[in-house]
Amino acid sequence: MHVLVSYRGALRATPDVTRTRHEARALAQHLLTRARACEPLGEIASAWSDEPFGRRHAGRVHVPSPNLFAPFAPAFAMGPGDLADIIESDYGFHLVQRIR
Repeated sequence: MHVLVSYRGALRATPDVTRTRHEARALAQHLLTRARACEPLGEIASAWSDEPFGRRHAGRVHVPSPNLFAPFAPAFAMGPGDLADIIESDYGFHLVQRIR
């Protein structure tokens, strides 16, 4: 599962993303807190992710290799159901949960 919280000026941020980097970080932290309180990350992704594919597919992404996209690499070291800490990339802030 994946949620992207982007900010104005981040790589590939769409024009409708107007939040600052600081606001994006705060939102990502808020969403992580909700996910850790057992709100399904898929529901959070559907409502909040700035990554269009993930938003349409409730955060479900398939990553066959940890080298494919660096923000997903921590998921390969986690157990099923584990939720990573916030990961920052040039795209914004990522919430990643391993589901299998």
